[in-house]
Amino acid sequence: MVPPRRSPAPSRRARASIRTGRKGEAPPRRAPPGSRLPLLLGALCFACNGSDPDASGGETLGLSGASVNSGPTATGASAVSAGSASAGTTTQTTSAGSSTEATSATDGEASTGSSGGSTSTSESGSSSTGDAPPHTYACAPIGASYSDGFFSLREFKGRLHAGLFGYGHENTSMLYRYAPWELAGPGLLGVSESVCALIEWKGWLYANTESSADIARSADGSHWETVYDGPEHTIGCGLEVFGEHLYAVHYDNADQEEGQILRTANGVDWEVVWSSGPEPWYVRELVAHDGVLHAFAVDESNKQGWRLSSTNGAEWSAHETPSRFFRGRSWGDALWIGSSDRTSSGVAGIWRYNGGEEGEAELVQAIGKHYVTELAEWDGKLWAATSDGWKEDTGTSTLLSSETGASWGTICEFSEVAAWALATSGDHLYVGTWEYQVGGKVYEVRIVEGDSGDSGDSGDSGEEVDCAQIPAANPAWELCEAGPDQCEGVYSDGAGCSSFCAAAGLVCVGRFGGEPGCAKEPAMPIPCDADNGHASDWCVCGPG
Repeated sequence: MVPPRRSPAPSRRARASIRTGRKGEAPPRRAPPGSRLPLLLGALCFACNGSDPDASGGETLGLSGASVNSGPTATGASAVSAGSASAGTTTQTTSAGSSTEATSATDGEASTGSSGGSTSTSESGSSSTGDAPPHTYACAPIGASYSDGFFSLREFKGRLHAGLFGYGHENTSMLYRYAPWELAGPGLLGVSESVCALIEWKGWLYANTESSADIARSADGSHWETVYDGPEHTIGCGLEVFGEHLYAVHYDNADQEEGQILRTANGVDWEVVWSSGPEPWYVRELVAHDGVLHAFAVDESNKQGWRLSSTNGAEWSAHETPSRFFRGRSWGDALWIGSSDRTSSGVAGIWRYNGGEEGEAELVQAIGKHYVTELAEWDGKLWAATSDGWKEDTGTSTLLSSETGASWGTICEFSEVAAWALATSGDHLYVGTWEYQVGGKVYEVRIVEGDSGDSGDSGDSGEEVDCAQIPAANPAWELCEAGPDQCEGVYSDGAGCSSFCAAAGLVCVGRFGGEPGCAKEPAMPIPCDADNGHASDWCVCGPG
């Protein structure tokens, strides 16, 4: 049943001050499993099909497709399941004539691979016109979180801003920025769960948060004011510009009611333009395409997905969806949508939607993960991030890419369970990851081979760093975690992270309180260059 549209609530002007208070107790946290060791941090880079994307063996599915055929394993290629590849190893695509490794589809995962035993380059290595040189991509961390990880990314005034996810940090900024990598201060305070969405509008950076659906804005990324004071226990995870207005969403998660769409013409005064009333419609996403504003929701009482649409932002129609639509991206002549099989009656996958208010969506790729979490455009391609689940789940996450949207290849795999955010900044694509009670990172995606000349950095990033050089250089330096392009550990001689990381030819990308014995204090982030007099700290070292 479609909830009736209620009359908009009166506008209210929220206080314009930085919130530092807490709006309710955080959900109870479970103790970390004693038998669970931290995953080696780093990303797996995979070779992908450089031929016509339609020749990869993937099957484009309509809504009635009952089975998913994501393609045969490439002949002559070493097949690796994206979900089972060893964390912390790197598969580097190479130039023609060299051996390489490819991945195959498992359980509906997007497939990649080389055909006929020939060497493959990265996904869509040749363009449809044949003019672009092949590209190979690498994913390298540029910063780590002090909390559970990252939920949102957005470029603002030439710098990447990264919104955090985690509980109990209301008195600490929930926003990093880059470059250089630093915790923005005083920063975005009073956030009880996450900075779930970021967007730039009229010279301001806006943030939609949970678990109070507050909306805050900043002119510089450092100093924030609250412009909408959301009710307690509400979720705000969507922001979009449409016409002359900025739109936002929220949902009363505690009482499971009042999914709402709001808008403002001046950034301060907000009005409700749609409400589900007592119905438990969790509205999470807003995306504009071809003169129509769409909102994605799920009815939590029966897991039915819904798409709300409007051509003027004031009058809305509701349409059932075959799965729970999670995020959307306008790219080319279509709206591309990522879906989830969690709180959903459908599958996780990537969909193409061509119509206006009444159009139908077509499933083009089912994914062997639980979420397609974000979509972005970069380097002439469409990119998608995935997640193996939610808080209590374990697994890995991936970055996918497609030249046309018809078939998808795995570019990188991350040891964190969720890759939750994508954004471009400068010449690079960035991926934000999280893992509950473990932590997350922001990864930079670079073009490392076959550079077209004006995007990305060239160079060979396939060589693994030698983290063993750190303890070899100084017995007071302890190596705690090692990956293909990252080292983490503790110094106990007051040397600082710059010297610690330089021993392996790396730079500091994250610093926390730490004690000998690999005791990390994730709730105590420290600037990399801080001269704090500490005898010991935890250092995160990555490429410069």
